This record gives sequence, C-alpha cells and structure tokens, in this order.
Amino acid sequence: MWLLILLAASIASTVTYFTKRDNSRVLVLVLWGATLMVLVDKLYSYAESGTFIEVSEESAYLGLAALALALAIWALAVSLRRLGGVLRR
Repeated sequence: MWLLILLAASIASTVTYFTKRDNSRVLVLVLWGATLMVLVDKLYSYAESGTFIEVSEESAYLGLAALALALAIWALAVSLRRLGGVLRR
C-alpha cells in the first residue's frame, strides 16, 4: 500500500513541477527516490514470500509517514534556500 501512496505522490509532484515550474524539484527527487527504494524492497519481498502489494492499515500508515517525511525534507530545503537568499543580501 505504501508503494501505491508514494507512487501517486511522485506522479502528482512531477506533473505539478512540469506544469508550474515551482520550487518542487527537491520534492520530486525525494519522492521518486523513495518510490524506487520501496519498489526494490517489494520486488525482493516478492521473490522471498510471493506477496507484492500488502493492503493493510499498517502499510497505509507507513505510506503516509513516508509521505510526511518527504514533505518535511522538502519544506526544510525550501526554507534553507530562502534563508540563504536572505542572508546574502
């Protein structure tokens, strides 16, 4: 389930980045990196046990927690970039 949540967020952030050209490049990279990481984990899990997508409440919470962490990293990166611009003036 968390693979699906991260994949949906990655696609949405990519579409937003290419249509608006805003400060979401870091968010796109973080989300796609996390999505690829989870995909590799799921492929390894599938090779071991035969289950690819686990639909449960815990995996949904894990996906939302990963998404929240990605958004926090993006907010920190944008804040530091803006703070750096203010300090240069």
